Amino acid sequence: MRMPTSTIELDASGREDGFTLFELLAVMVILAMAAAAFSWGGQRTSETARFRAFITETSALLRESRALAIRGASETTVRFDAGNRRVEGPEGQSLGLPAGVELSALVAGSEAGKTQAAIRFYPAGNSSGGTLTFKFRNQAYVIKVNWLTGNVTSERS
Repeated sequence: MRMPTSTIELDASGREDGFTLFELLAVMVILAMAAAAFSWGGQRTSETARFRAFITETSALLRESRALAIRGASETTVRFDAGNRRVEGPEGQSLGLPAGVELSALVAGSEAGKTQAAIRFYPAGNSSGGTLTFKFRNQAYVIKVNWLTGNVTSERS
C-alpha cells in the first residue's frame, strides 16, 4: 500500500484551502510598492545623515586643531575653501562639503578671503573665533568657535 505524500483539505463548501494566483500577485505588487517607497525615502534620509556626519566631523576637526595648537605650542589653522568645497585641517585632513550644502562664514577680517575663510588656534588655547552656518534643505547647523577660549560648539538652528 502506498502512502500519500500530501493531502488536500476541503473546506465546508468543498473548495481547497490555499491562495489563488491572483491573491499572491496582489501581495507581491503591494510589497513592491512598499519597497519602492522605502528606498526613495531612504535616499533622502541617508543624505541628511551624511550632512549631520559632516557637521560632527567638522566640529571634531576644529577641536583637534585647538588641541594640536596647545600641545605643539604653535598656531594651527582650519581653512574653509568655498571654491573647492573643502574644509582643510592643519595636518592635511580634508573634508568635502556634501552636495547641496551651503556654507556662510563669519570670521575675523584677517582670516577672510574672497573664496576662503579660516579659523586660527593659538598655543594659549584661544582662537581668531568665528561662526560657521551650514544649510542643507530645511536644516541649518551653526558651529561657533569662541575667540577667547577657543571652545567649539555646534547646534541646530
